[in-house]
Amino acid sequence: MLKTLDVSDNRISSIGSRVFGGSAMKHSLNYVNLSSNRIQTLESWPIYMGINQTVKIELSDNNVHRFTNMMRWKENCGMREVHFSLLLERNPITVPISDLLRGWDMNISSTWCSSPPMMELYYIIINYVYFDCDCVYFVFFSLRLSPNIDNIGGVVCNNRSLILYQDNTVPLDQFVRELTERCPSGCRCIHRPANATLHIYCSNTNLTVLPLELPELPKSYTKYKLDFSNNRLRRLEHRDYFVNTSILDVSNSDIQLTGSADVWNDILNIFQVNIYGNKLTSLSQSIMSSNITTVKLNIAQNPWDCSCDIRWVSRWLKSIVERLTDNVLCYNPPRLRGKNIIQTNEEEFCVDPSAAAAAEASKRAWTISVSSVTGVVVVLLSVIAIFYRLRVKLYTRWKVRPFDRDECSGEDMDYDVFLCFSSLDDEAIGLRILDSIEAKGYRVCYHERDFMPGPILHYIEASVAHSKRTVCILTSNFIRRFV
Repeated sequence: MLKTLDVSDNRISSIGSRVFGGSAMKHSLNYVNLSSNRIQTLESWPIYMGINQTVKIELSDNNVHRFTNMMRWKENCGMREVHFSLLLERNPITVPISDLLRGWDMNISSTWCSSPPMMELYYIIINYVYFDCDCVYFVFFSLRLSPNIDNIGGVVCNNRSLILYQDNTVPLDQFVRELTERCPSGCRCIHRPANATLHIYCSNTNLTVLPLELPELPKSYTKYKLDFSNNRLRRLEHRDYFVNTSILDVSNSDIQLTGSADVWNDILNIFQVNIYGNKLTSLSQSIMSSNITTVKLNIAQNPWDCSCDIRWVSRWLKSIVERLTDNVLCYNPPRLRGKNIIQTNEEEFCVDPSAAAAAEASKRAWTISVSSVTGVVVVLLSVIAIFYRLRVKLYTRWKVRPFDRDECSGEDMDYDVFLCFSSLDDEAIGLRILDSIEAKGYRVCYHERDFMPGPILHYIEASVAHSKRTVCILTSNFIRRFV
């Protein structure tokens, strides 16, 4: 009786649904070798061949990339057992296996009638198969496919230089998916299901404000890992996504201010925070009462002010010393510059040991110098009078512009300039001026980017009020809009 059919190394491109569907043929074979052919689509005939018998079907080195069920096989666990091994090594399977098997009405997470008294019904061997290794396949490989999909070996990723062997020599965290929807411009948003994180890579992308929104988290337990380092943020502001963030990196981002006092409450509940190398000088004392859950905090290399009115900082840093990843040093006053704040007692913040001696010496010097001050003042007044008369000529000669300065210096304004122009002039004028201003480091309020949905006049008024200057580009498009 015929047991083996070997038609390997031919040019067979398809197998008709009736070839192995006849009862005589299917009950007489226990091994079919169709390797090294040109088969692209696989019908459900292997299932029929394995009914109440065991059959091995070799389909290696073909072009199989799709399963179909024109034979209309349907699972019926109560009536029959199916035992077959299907070898699909070195076939160009690029769709998810779950989609592939769905062509046979198979469920990747089921075992097809595997509960007693039935036995496991099939094995599919997929050695050296090519896949797109994204996060869809992470679930696939982390579950090891199913109890019936066997012999995973040499699974090669088309989109990465990875090979996954049976011992998982390639970490599953390299199976990732890049998200584009709501991903900030210039950034990369990568979902890594292996450690349940969504990485937002925005380092060195010329950000001037934190993004208002991010891609939605795929799962409720997934956390953001935010890399906003090496930008020009200047201000650290509240964002709703902080509550679902495990790592926040805003190092070397020119941060000088924090928004509301609640910002620190948000930040100090993030597992790991890096604010290294910015321009912060002080903290809000409200953090003393905050419930801190941050495990790793880096606030080093900021110009911290160790003056008397913030002596409480030393006490607070001592209470969280085990969370600090680097020493926090004083910058001002000069007598404390470079000293670890934790090692500075509160008396040193307020009392200069040499202050008394300096005061006495200053008093004597004052007495001696008073007599000469009067003469110096007279000379200075004369010089000033002469300079005042000749100021225009001097300014012209030396190209000095004394009035070219920021009259709003020191004011806590949200933006340096509100750029107002018609949206019809975006491409021709507006965006070129916007890029030119921001290239010089100024914070620009630009309606297309910074206005929230709502009444336009309300946001125009608010932008003017919170900007140091307003630049209005008057064109025919602008005038027609408001006439």
